[in-house]
Amino acid sequence: MIELSLSFVTAIYSLFLAILLLFLLLQQLILVSIGMTLREWRNLPLTSKLCLGLTANRPHSQGFLRNWSATICWTRNNYAILQ
Repeated sequence: MIELSLSFVTAIYSLFLAILLLFLLLQQLILVSIGMTLREWRNLPLTSKLCLGLTANRPHSQGFLRNWSATICWTRNNYAILQ
């Protein structure tokens, strides 16, 4: 009986951790897609957050495809631009 209860608790903890990691992954996917940092996201007013930040001023956004290409093909030149 103790093996069953231990397995159940382990499954619950694993499920909780998987949901948390999925939430963080989705958050990062959204932030890269709109070209925003987490700090910029936290400083947004609630009305802009409800629109996923699309109505906010995003000075670092280069468009969906360029944001992802800059993230995936990370080079020194991209790093120099961000500084």
